[in-house]
Amino acid sequence: MKYESDIRDICGDDWKTINESEKEGGYGVAMLISYIRGVKPSLGDFSRHLGVATDELSRPLSRLIKNGVIGREDAGWDVKNDRALLGQAGESEAQRIWGFIAALSSGELGKT
Repeated sequence: MKYESDIRDICGDDWKTINESEKEGGYGVAMLISYIRGVKPSLGDFSRHLGVATDELSRPLSRLIKNGVIGREDAGWDVKNDRALLGQAGESEAQRIWGFIAALSSGELGKT
């Protein structure tokens, strides 16, 4: 899968096999990386780009949308220019914010 090494850095090597929420957190990370790199924020586009079935991506995408991460730049968080997400605010900030994205995508934090 695209961005596998990035996901492993954020979610751990066994992100796909621990439980469903960990897997969804990893998929959320992959979708946000895709979005930042120019993929349109739609389930079909993410599915094609990542090579993952839409049914695997629908819940984490819904959580990212509900929590204003994807598709709601007018709500105040411009993720495409966020220094921490882009790795421009130091390693610890990058780890913290990407962990937050994984937690939102998994349903552990935020609106589900």
